[in-house]
Amino acid sequence: MNTFANCIPIGMQFFCEAILVPGTCRISISAWHQTHFIFMFVHCDIHYWLEEINRFNNIDRLFISYIVGRNVCMSIMALLGSSRRNGNTEYLVNEVLEGVDHKEVYLLDHHMNPIIDERHTEQGFGYINDDYEELFFEFMKHDTIIFATPSYWFGMSAQMKIFFDRWSQYMRDDRIDFKEEMRKKQAYVIVIGNKPDPKIAALPLIQQFHYIFDYVGMEFKDYIIGQANKPQEILNDSHALTKAAFWNNQFKQSSHR
Repeated sequence: MNTFANCIPIGMQFFCEAILVPGTCRISISAWHQTHFIFMFVHCDIHYWLEEINRFNNIDRLFISYIVGRNVCMSIMALLGSSRRNGNTEYLVNEVLEGVDHKEVYLLDHHMNPIIDERHTEQGFGYINDDYEELFFEFMKHDTIIFATPSYWFGMSAQMKIFFDRWSQYMRDDRIDFKEEMRKKQAYVIVIGNKPDPKIAALPLIQQFHYIFDYVGMEFKDYIIGQANKPQEILNDSHALTKAAFWNNQFKQSSHR
């Protein structure tokens, strides 16, 4: 089956039974009625739909949430890789997204195990019991991603690196077409460093981001490099603040189109 079937209008809501969403034909979901699954289509009441997906086991629930969410939640996500709250990286992200609807995620708040490379094993990657799967499918709902990290020893933070490393699992996941989904996204990068001058010293990190995005087909839109160390020192970097204000204006204009 490759079309929506048995759609039943109930007021302004639509329930679809035995739906096979385009692009998801490789997953087999057994749930309600054993052979069919039901979720609410794009015009649904989102709160009712969230109650409906509680019928599913955790893995299927996360996946179905992603499938529907990507249709109704094409928006901005900010991924913060800082190791402290209320730092300069967070300040600049807040400046960029002031007054803009977005989802903000502090990677430090999520338990993410380092990747164990099982690419060449017979069984391949298995399920890992941590917070990453839920975080990953939330990430996949959004089309504009801001990756924000301090420069730690001239590289991205450990949390941010794990977030990228774990992509290797999902590039081989039959539930999604990883690169096709990534090609729908655009990326912005914020890096904060101190000494030596990060406008030069952080350029290899910007290049690393560029290579990552290029590899998966994600469009790299722009970056900001700020210079700061102690909290609030970013206020002394007029160039970074000016560019943050420029991004903020762009995002506000885009959201009103």
